[in-house]
Amino acid sequence: MFYCCVSSLIFPAVIKMSSLRMAVRTFSSSSSVAQMVRPPISVFGIEGRYASALFSAASKENQLQNVERDMVLMGQVMEKNREAAEMLQSPIVTKHEKKQMLQRLAQEHKISPLSLNTLAAMSENGRLGLIHKFLKTFAQIMSAERGEVQVTVTTAKPLDASQGKALEAALAKFSTKGQTMRIEAKVDPTIIGGMIVSIGDNVGSAKRRNP
Repeated sequence: MFYCCVSSLIFPAVIKMSSLRMAVRTFSSSSSVAQMVRPPISVFGIEGRYASALFSAASKENQLQNVERDMVLMGQVMEKNREAAEMLQSPIVTKHEKKQMLQRLAQEHKISPLSLNTLAAMSENGRLGLIHKFLKTFAQIMSAERGEVQVTVTTAKPLDASQGKALEAALAKFSTKGQTMRIEAKVDPTIIGGMIVSIGDNVGSAKRRNP
């Protein structure tokens, strides 16, 4: 993590669902942590516990790429299939109904047993209301695993091509060997001059806001 200031510019028996639930529930215990493959970044909250448990299990099974694909697909389903999204997150839909929905989605999108069982564990424990946060957290873990550093740049107006290239060159100085900067540009008209740069969890700024 850095400080930066830039001013110029389906439930098969292959994997037992009970074991995954136990892994998530005992995530904080010393013996469980010792056995788990730690994610490359620290994540927090209940969604972080599930994402970390999935990352660990997928790492041990050499299934990280397949699981990441599954999570991307689930994110797309949650965006495009409103019925499925509402059903999975609804507190009044039974666990059995959610289980059937997950099975149908897994068959339709060829979601792996490991990914499906993680979602099933969340459903069983009443945590599918956190699915969006869970998917985002897992994506952040995988991004860090590839050596990517998330950078958010907020300016009053969109940057032109030359400004964008200059910014990339400036930010490259903050990266270490093997890291790749992934830059997301945002616009905030209340910033009069300069910009806000967020690298990882840290934020640097050179800005003024309209009163």
